[in-house]
Amino acid sequence: MPLIKLPELPERLEAFVSDNKRGILVGAAAAAALAAAGIAYYAVAERKALTARLRLDADAAVQADDFARAAALYTRALAAQPRGEQDSSLYTHRAWCYANMQPPRHALVVRDCDAALAMDPLNSMAVLRRTVALQAMREGK
Repeated sequence: MPLIKLPELPERLEAFVSDNKRGILVGAAAAAALAAAGIAYYAVAERKALTARLRLDADAAVQADDFARAAALYTRALAAQPRGEQDSSLYTHRAWCYANMQPPRHALVVRDCDAALAMDPLNSMAVLRRTVALQAMREGK
């Protein structure tokens, strides 16, 4: 595979995610790994700007009820965050997307909420979403 020039990386990831709608969860993980590899070379300020842009795009996808796309964008935003400046709310936002997919991905909701709570044990939204997902899993929904 040829090396991707850094300015082309976000567009290549966008194409990868949009081409892989059926396997979006696997695609999102692969995109995050690719993003982390390429984004590691960005300066901290560029990573912050990229994270902010991806978050806004993900928020817009949530507003359009495109939860699979939003989850993929939140995944990319998580990968873009500078080390030591992780935002637990990106995990809770992605958990919301997983909870609203059809069918809901409760195990992924729990995983993301656990990650958010590891960063911020007082994150009430993570506690709430995790509780709802665990209850749904127990009820077999």
